[in-house]
Amino acid sequence: MNDLSLKVLEELRRNAIMLRRSFRGHHGQLTLNVGGQSRMLTILAKNPGISQRVLADLLHIRPQTLGEQLVKLEASGLIRREANAYDKRVSNLYLTEEGLAAAQSVREKSDQTLAQIFAGMEESELEQLLALVQKLNASIENNVDMSELEPPCGHHGPHGPHGPHGPHCHRPPQAE
Repeated sequence: MNDLSLKVLEELRRNAIMLRRSFRGHHGQLTLNVGGQSRMLTILAKNPGISQRVLADLLHIRPQTLGEQLVKLEASGLIRREANAYDKRVSNLYLTEEGLAAAQSVREKSDQTLAQIFAGMEESELEQLLALVQKLNASIENNVDMSELEPPCGHHGPHGPHGPHGPHCHRPPQAE
C-alpha cells in the first residue's frame, strides 16, 4: 500500500471517530444513533406500515436483532405493530404519537448536527464528496469479498467488548 493510500485510510478513520462523537450530546447520550433506535424511528416516520422484514433490510441487520429492538420500542410506547391484512404472519410497524414526537426530535437534532458538520463546505464540494464516497464504496463492494470478513469474537463495538449480548461467538467450530 502506498503512503497516500495510508494517509487517506487514516483520515477516514479519524473522520469516522469525529462523526460518531459529533452525534453524541451531553453526558455521552446519542442524539442520533445512526445504527440504532433513532434511525428506526426516522425510517418508520417516513414509511408508516413498513414490514419488519423490509425495515431489517434497510437497517442491514438480522430480523431477530430487529425484533429485540422493536420489543424495546413497543414497551416504551413509541411503536405499535399491526398484522398485515393480506398475510397475518407479517407485522406492519407504525409510530405512536409519542414515537412521531421522538422521530421529529431526532430529525431536528440531526439537522442541527449536520449543519454544523458541513458548515465549511459549499454545495458543489458536498456533491464532489458524495461522488467520491460513492465511488469508494463501489470499489469496496466490487473488489473486496465481504462474505469472508467477520468481526472477531469479543469485538469492541458500541455495546462494549462483547457486543450487546455478552461474550460469545457465532462462528462454527473449526474442523480439525
